[in-house]
Amino acid sequence: MKKIIYIFLILNLLSCGENKKNKQSIEQLKQRQEQLKKSKAEINKELEEINQTLLKLEKNNKQNLKNISITHSEYAKINNFISFSANIDSKNNALLVSEFNGKLEKLYVKSGDRVKKGDKIAKINDGGLSEQLEQVKVKAELAKTTFERQERLWKKKIGSEIQYLQAKANKIASEKAVKQLKTTLSKTYITAPFSGIIDNIFIEEGAMVFAGQTRIAQLINLNKMYAKASIPENYIGQVKKNNKVEVFIPVLNKSITGRISKLSNVINPQNRSFYIEVNLDNKNKELKPNLLADIKILNYHKSKGIVIDENVIQETSDGKSYLYVVNKQGNSLVVRKTFVKKGYIQDQKVEIISGLNVGKMVVKEGYQALRDGEKVMIKEN
Repeated sequence: MKKIIYIFLILNLLSCGENKKNKQSIEQLKQRQEQLKKSKAEINKELEEINQTLLKLEKNNKQNLKNISITHSEYAKINNFISFSANIDSKNNALLVSEFNGKLEKLYVKSGDRVKKGDKIAKINDGGLSEQLEQVKVKAELAKTTFERQERLWKKKIGSEIQYLQAKANKIASEKAVKQLKTTLSKTYITAPFSGIIDNIFIEEGAMVFAGQTRIAQLINLNKMYAKASIPENYIGQVKKNNKVEVFIPVLNKSITGRISKLSNVINPQNRSFYIEVNLDNKNKELKPNLLADIKILNYHKSKGIVIDENVIQETSDGKSYLYVVNKQGNSLVVRKTFVKKGYIQDQKVEIISGLNVGKMVVKEGYQALRDGEKVMIKEN
């Protein structure tokens, strides 16, 4: 019984000690909790102050950064043309003159008439050549008959060789005289050297005509037109036959695409140039001789080249080309002075042969007084 009482007393004492210990632990935890709350408030206050300070510093830093705008390097098709002045003309454009002196006897055409090759345009008085021709024909016929008789006798061994040879010579001379007179008489007619339109008549019937001097008419055919231009000799390596060209006629506001059909092989010593011709389609008959034109010749082509806005390129005092490329460096943007090699310019874009890759950010505005390695800020549009 006593053992039971002792055990009970011991358990009672242990229970009281445990309760007292638990009560003390709760009090300590509450005190620690209050301490942590106080510390948290102080930390939050300090963090807020730090954030505000950082915002002010970042704002000040941004205000000190230079504002720039950017563009990007990109791929583009590059075609370069060289331009020259040209004149339009026709392959068939002739000023008709006479090869015979005399009075203009007849005009067979008037301005605006269409003629075919070989048609008569005018007739010059032959001054009696027709009558002379008839007389020479008679003599030639007699010489022919005499020769034929003499030839038959000669074959029969009748007559002398001299008589035979003389008859033969007379026949040949008479035939040549007829042929020569016919040629001279044909010059009294002015005929069309090609099919076309009589553009103008410069003389009237009855007027005197002088060989090689007096203008009779102008004949033109507008089907075969071409542009002709003189090219300075320094372009001789860039201009080739069959080069693609564009011919622009300002008064018609019309462009015609073609190819160089003819290229001279001789340099003109007076102006150090050579000429080219470009055949032109003239189905609508809009093109006229002596129209002024501009010829653009394709002398460079690249299907995929790197280009950038022309105005971003700057030059050093010794003529080297450079621009500013924008690179990311952590959270900052830094510009780098980059030297490049330029190519051809097209539509306010310049080809970059070396020094710049495609897709790069390049300073477009605000590059004045930039320094290599300087931090910048891209301004908002």
